[in-house]
Amino acid sequence: MTAVLEALARSLGYCLMPRVVALSLLPLGLLMTVCGALTWAYWEQGVALVHEALEMSALLGAMFNWLETVGAPRLKAVLAPMVLVAAVVPVLVVACLMVVAQFMTPALVKLVAQRRFAQL
Repeated sequence: MTAVLEALARSLGYCLMPRVVALSLLPLGLLMTVCGALTWAYWEQGVALVHEALEMSALLGAMFNWLETVGAPRLKAVLAPMVLVAAVVPVLVVACLMVVAQFMTPALVKLVAQRRFAQL
């Protein structure tokens, strides 16, 4: 059990190293830049496509009519961007995890090998 606790303490120490922090934040910054550029280029087209798909649904058409009778017709305009964000966020989270793992895994293996197993 003490070996597990020692490994945990060592791994927490590695997480606070500036090199490891930079290796984890660099891919996130890169992906944020790419995501921002794609959002800037395709946001309006994406919202229009989602809005069109929502308009074609019979069930949602009835809900939109009910919203207009209740007095909340503006909610219809908010729904398409919300659906688009809800669809894109999980993809971005998985992409972030994959990119960070691709950047960090080789560097961390090399770091641990140098510091912990120098004889290899």
